[in-house]
Amino acid sequence: MRTILSLLFYIIPVISFAQLLQLTSGNADEYYPKWSPDDTKIAFSRWTDQEKELCIYDFETNQIVPMDIDLEGDFHISWSPDGLKIAFDAEDNNGVLQIWTIDTSGNNLFQLTNFVAAHPAWSPDGSQIAFTSNLSGNLDIWTLPSIGGSLNPITTHTAEDWHACWSPDGSKIAFTSDRSGNYDVWIISSDGTNPEQFTFNEGWDDCPCWSYDDSKILYMSDKSGNWDIWTKTIDDEIFEQITFDEALDVSPDYSSDGSKMAFISYRNEDNPNVWIKTFSNTGIIDNNKTITLTNYPNPFIKSTTIEFEVKEHSKVSLKIYDIHGKEVKTLL
Repeated sequence: MRTILSLLFYIIPVISFAQLLQLTSGNADEYYPKWSPDDTKIAFSRWTDQEKELCIYDFETNQIVPMDIDLEGDFHISWSPDGLKIAFDAEDNNGVLQIWTIDTSGNNLFQLTNFVAAHPAWSPDGSQIAFTSNLSGNLDIWTLPSIGGSLNPITTHTAEDWHACWSPDGSKIAFTSDRSGNYDVWIISSDGTNPEQFTFNEGWDDCPCWSYDDSKILYMSDKSGNWDIWTKTIDDEIFEQITFDEALDVSPDYSSDGSKMAFISYRNEDNPNVWIKTFSNTGIIDNNKTITLTNYPNPFIKSTTIEFEVKEHSKVSLKIYDIHGKEVKTLL
């Protein structure tokens, strides 16, 4: 199939299919899914009228196991790199939000902080936990040894910074900030130097998640007019929209090998649930796939050509985005 366009700038054509699995269902509201390092489990927060709890979905048994934690909180979650512990935020006896760690067996609950702290993110080497705190008078990113110790401020800006995520080698931290006057994804060296803005959209970009191969960052954004999941590549700055449903899709998390994404979707009108999208990296376009296509020539003045092939009759969506990730036109 050949498509001729008449646009006057660089384009990024994206063909999108959907391979989706609703992992959880029921009357509870579920939030903040996180894959275990070996991809055999997903931890998430489950809220009912009676309580909020931290749960683990085990793919080997296909069972949801609530952890026996006598704490109240939103339960933003991060796994230790060895998969033996989970860090989370929950309130102490005084109602102050803190960072805690616990063995996945439910033993050895440990309070890591004694001040307001949230959104933990375990470093790839397991030695540090990044988190958000208002210790400086506004929300900043801090790190602390995972066994306790001296605090280290990573961001010191007067803006609000939150939702830290480490790069695979631990050298950088992605986070959300409104220091540009808009909520965007930023990247900073893990020693607190060289902050750089990563997304530049008019919408709200949040909850960054680094890919395992350091090639892209997954995040949620409402720049399309609806909360969806997007990626942006690190080197060539190519945007790709991952979800397209009219429902809200938020809180994305890559599996360790990058083949899947867990996220929260409101496609079930009654409750937000955990969903999984599976990616494919084959060269030919199969069903259930989202890919970025090339066009020629690019850049161009009056016309350009996009060619793609599908193996069988399928529902296809073909959209054009400019280099800033803004949707320009829907062709199919």
